[in-house]
Amino acid sequence: MNGFPLFQEVEIHREASTINFHSLEFDVAKLGVNVVNWPMGRLLMSYFASMYVRLVTRMPLRDATAGFVCYSRRALETIDLDRIRMKGYGFQIEMKYTAWKLGMKLREVSIIFTERREGASKMSGGIFGEAFFGVLGLPLRRIRGRR
Repeated sequence: MNGFPLFQEVEIHREASTINFHSLEFDVAKLGVNVVNWPMGRLLMSYFASMYVRLVTRMPLRDATAGFVCYSRRALETIDLDRIRMKGYGFQIEMKYTAWKLGMKLREVSIIFTERREGASKMSGGIFGEAFFGVLGLPLRRIRGRR
């Protein structure tokens, strides 16, 4: 980890650059939740996906699928990254769930997330299916830290 105390997994976002992560106490800090200019279909999908994840995992986050996340060094050294199976949105959820089950402190910091101006969503049927069925399996998995 080259001595760095934090690692950020980022979908580049201007508002997120104003947050001083070093001033927050957390193992996993997740940004997002408030959105601007999203199409109704995307809003509904995000809302129901978040509700589904909370219902299945009981994780104390409003939105476990958000793509701007900051992990403490301690979290990344504790999580057995070789046991993380999912990709895409499922990866987002599995990483947060694993950290939470290992006793890490999760923190949500709200920012306003504006619809992207360039590029396109990576959402596909495969990514959706992996997240849907992968989340169902999370409570059944034995979560262990790195040995």
